[in-house]
Amino acid sequence: MLQSLFAVVVNWNLKLDTINCVESFVGAGKVLDQIIVVDNGSTDGSVSALRARFGPSLTLIECQENLGFARGSNLGIQCALDRGANWVLLLNNDA
Repeated sequence: MLQSLFAVVVNWNLKLDTINCVESFVGAGKVLDQIIVVDNGSTDGSVSALRARFGPSLTLIECQENLGFARGSNLGIQCALDRGANWVLLLNNDA
């Protein structure tokens, strides 16, 4: 049985950290099946910067308000499970 691994990263006003985090996943090679970024109502242009850099290859959930890390993570986890993830890696964007 093929196992799928998704990463969930929650962002709030740290667009450069989040871009660097996603780039590190991409640069590591084919380890993840999908990367999901949950943006918690950022006001620093994170959403547009992430879309411009990664386009449709990145799943981006855009929240209208800051839901906090736990609720943002739960949104990302649910999205990953809905897309067939067997494993979900939660990672802070400044790791």
